[in-house]
Order: sequence, then C-alpha cells, then structure tokens
Amino acid sequence: MSTIPDKYRNPIYHFRGPSSFPSPYTLTDQALANYKVTRELFGSTTIKVTMPIPLEFNVKDYQYALAKDANGAVTEVGMNILPVSNSSSVLDPMGNLVPGCQLVDDLIRSKSGLGPQDYIYALISYMHPELNSGTIAELSVTDKNVLGFTHMGAYLGNGITSNSPVQYHNHRFGCDGLPGTDFGYPCNVHLISLTGEDQATFNRNCYLVDLMVSHGLEFPGDYQNSMFRPVYVNAALMYYRDWLLQEDYLRNDSTWYFYCAANKLTVLNIAANLPHNPGSFQEVYGKDAGTNLWNAFLSRYRNVTGFEFSYYPGLETNFEPLWKKESLTPAQITPFTLADFNAYDKFHRDGTPYNGPQPTLPPKAVVVSPQTTADVVFEFEQLYADLYDAGALSAIGVLWGFMPLAMARMGISEEDYLEHTIAIFQDLIYAEARENAAAKSAPTWDQSTWFWTNYEILYALFNSKPASINQSTEATAIQSIVTKNPTAAEAAKMVLDKVVSLPTLLATATLLKVIVQWPAIMKAGVISKDDAYIEFMETTQKYFEEAQKMVVKNPTKIQYNVLPALFNLVTNGMYGMNEKFTLETICTAVDMKELELKKS
Repeated sequence: MSTIPDKYRNPIYHFRGPSSFPSPYTLTDQALANYKVTRELFGSTTIKVTMPIPLEFNVKDYQYALAKDANGAVTEVGMNILPVSNSSSVLDPMGNLVPGCQLVDDLIRSKSGLGPQDYIYALISYMHPELNSGTIAELSVTDKNVLGFTHMGAYLGNGITSNSPVQYHNHRFGCDGLPGTDFGYPCNVHLISLTGEDQATFNRNCYLVDLMVSHGLEFPGDYQNSMFRPVYVNAALMYYRDWLLQEDYLRNDSTWYFYCAANKLTVLNIAANLPHNPGSFQEVYGKDAGTNLWNAFLSRYRNVTGFEFSYYPGLETNFEPLWKKESLTPAQITPFTLADFNAYDKFHRDGTPYNGPQPTLPPKAVVVSPQTTADVVFEFEQLYADLYDAGALSAIGVLWGFMPLAMARMGISEEDYLEHTIAIFQDLIYAEARENAAAKSAPTWDQSTWFWTNYEILYALFNSKPASINQSTEATAIQSIVTKNPTAAEAAKMVLDKVVSLPTLLATATLLKVIVQWPAIMKAGVISKDDAYIEFMETTQKYFEEAQKMVVKNPTKIQYNVLPALFNLVTNGMYGMNEKFTLETICTAVDMKELELKKS
C-alpha cells in the first residue's frame, strides 16, 4: 500500500484498482475498435516508457471518483456512462425510446434537487478517448498537451448547449463525433454549486449571464495560445458592464475575445458575484450607474430573446453573492475602468507606478484561479510523466521538451526557463539516486555504473540525438563544472556562455546535487520508492511555486490561460477551487450510436 499523501500523488488519475463502469450502458464492440481501446481501459491512457528500461503504466485521465469511504478516500474510479443524441431518441435502461437528452436531464435534476421547470446549468468537458496509448513524446504532440480535453461548454438542459464559438455543435451535445473521424466526442458533465444557495436560483443566474455574454461573442481562434484577461473579480464585473454597454474594445481588441473555457469561467465568476435584480446591480456598480446598467441589461435581454424580461415571471435572482460570503466590501470588488485595468496590468508586468484602485486577487471572489504556463507544464508532467511511474529521466525529458512552448507563450529566454527547471532536474535525478544508486555501491561517482548510465541518457536527451561519449574525457569536463559548483541560475547562464558543450553542461548540472552528495547517498543506502518520491515532492514545491509566480513582462504574451480540462482537473483534486463552491462530475455523455445496454 502506498504511503504517499494524496496532496503529492493524485488518488484518481493514479488509482491502481480496475476502472468501474456502473451504468446500464457499455460501449459497442465497434466503438471500442474505432477508439482502439479495450473495454476496461476506456477513458484512460496507457503510457509507454522506453528509458532506462521499457515499462508501461495507466493513467485514468478522463475518469473521476465514483465512490469514497467515510474518511473521503477514493475507493472507486471510472465513468458513469449515459447515452445522448443530437437528433434522435435513446434507449432508457428498460429498453424504451426516450428523448435524446432525457437521461442526462433526469440525473442532473435528481442530483441537484431541481424541479421539472427549474433551470439546468452544468459544465461539459469534451474529451478524446481515441488518444489512449503511446510514449510521452508521441502523446505530447497530440491534444494530450492539453490533457486530451479540447472543448468546454455549458449544458442548459433539453439537449441545448452554450459554447464559444457560439455555433459550435449547433447548440447541441455534439457527442456524435468530429468531421472526418469514425469515433465520437464524449463529454464529462459537472455540477457546480455555490455553498448555501438554492441550486435553481444559482443555475438561473448563470443562465442569464451566459445568455448575455454569448450573444455576439467573438472567438479568438487559437485557444491554446490566447490570453485570459478578466483574472480577478473587478475585471470580470468590468467585462460584464462593458459587454452590456457594448464598449468598442470588447469587439475590436482580440485579446478580449473568449475561447470556450475562458468564456465559461468568466460566466461563473460574474454569476457568482452579481444576482440579477436592480438592487444588486446598484450595490456593485453604484446607485446611478447600477440603475443605468440594469436598464441596459433589460434592453439587451429584449434584443437577444425577443421578449421583455418581465414576460416570464420570476426570472430575477436574489442570493448572497460570493463576495459577501468572503466578507469583502463593495469597494473591494468595484468594477475597474478600462484605463485602470490597463494601468494595473502594466504595473503588474513591468512595475510602472500605479495609484489606482487595487483589485481583489484570486482565489478571492472567483470560482478558480486561471492557469499559468507552469500549471500547464506540471499538470502534464504529473499525469503522464510522474516521477513515481515514469521515472526521473522521463520527467526531465518532459520539462526539457516544454521549453519551446513556454518560451513562445511567455516571451522568456532559454536562460529564464532553465533557471527555474534545472533545480527541478536536480531534484528528480537525486530522487532516482536515493532509490537506486547505492544498490551497487561505488566509492566515487565516476566509478558508478548507475551514474554513467544516467549521464549518457541525459547527454543524449540534451543533445537531441544519441551520441557515444568517452567517460574519461567527460569526467574531466564534468569535474571542471563541479569545481565551480554553480547554482541553477548560474548553470543556466553558462548555457549561453558556451564554456562547454550544451549536453555536457546540462547533464552535469542535472547530476550536480548527486555528485556533491555522493558520499552521503552511498552511506544512507537504498531508500524506498515511496520515500524517495515524498522527499522529492517536499523539496521541489518551492520551485513550482516560483515558476507559477513568474511575471510575463511582454503584454502580447500569455500570463494566464484556462484549459478546457480545467474543471476535470478541479473535480479530481489536481487543481484548487474556491472553497465556497462544490463541483461534482456526475456522468459521461456518449452518443447513443456508440452504446448498447449491457447484457444481463
């Protein structure tokens, strides 16, 4: 049994038991053949590692917890699969034909305590189960680089979805598949609740915001490389005000266009903080400005729907907003002006003096903080190249491979990137040494088979191709670097100085901690895999936190982004969420043509 705390190793993605599929439905043999996966591995990915020895392990990356014990420990992981259809009926568990959305709608209403006329508002995360096997290098050049989820929308009930781009899936589920493929496009369905508030009211408020901001929404195109701007509540409420007033910058400045996940996170952040009634608008925006904005909302509602807001009674919403639950004042959540937003953004990037209002920063008053590039890299690494499963060399390879992407997204140099990652390289290979190096003791590092095996693999990795080395010659070059004993920052600078060859320098810098502490490693002897992993995670947290805090100084580059996988990460405990919310993944919607009822 593993002794590793859940905070260091995710208990869902890395669950070691078999996957469970408890619903009455199962994938057809043809669907499984199209996905090229076995029934028991559907919704997971098999990772193939080639170095230093071949091995395989499985990651339950599309799955979620189905059961927990009294202490909250995960005991069952898998998928609750339900059929949907865009244009036809589906079979219910008794074999009767029912509308294509009914089973999902019924489950949502049952789980949420909703009445038959209450609004549904759920999040839907679309996945690629056909991406289910390969080496880390092979998977990293597919949609696995965003964890296999490529769209996030909202489900409004009755088979209707809301998306960015607006016409995506023609406002239907769209689980029947992408053009040109012979497999579907399933989605996980997530329920989100604001603690202490009526679910039907919160859903209705989300629906109203979604309706407003989705109408006329501009899509930026490349969602993987689009910045997310309304990071804090003051900016989200600014966006909503200016969208209702149709300010020019939201239609003409592409940095304010919203791709799928950014759109839905912004909807939630607005909806959680702004009940839709005149008094709440005045409280947030000021008495006169709030009244004018409420009138702008009424006008836009009429333009979007063709009806007066009063046509359907009971549409107004009233509840304790998130900002009040967190004991914030109206001044702390005051919506920014565009001028103040831009000035604060410049201050954040380059330190330009700023004397305007201070924003309330995440995670306060928002559902979840947006992701940095460091988050994106480490999430991929923790899922598919985790030290425990894939080993230190694979984990180092992933960090090295992500360098061009990080440099392009953040506008940073190779030196900047390596300054943050070399220290992690060192801790990774040190953990490997603690677990294995002393198995065949050697008085010095240069007499160790373990050392040279790992050095040669690292040399080939940093050389971008296999290369034979002369151990005697390399030992001399290594010792010259060891004598300097550079910090990670100094080693990163040495890369640019080209004092020695790049592969020699980086391989040595990676192994430097092992070399310096070789006598202690030999004296301590072999430690367990669990202990080596825990030691690594405890040591390396500070480097990850430093990478998260890196400021992107170039205003055209990406500081924050929101992956379509975000809420799958949140529900599985890989990424933190504001404690005032609960999120639960309740089912996986699969097109009926790919399903059949289980045979009794």
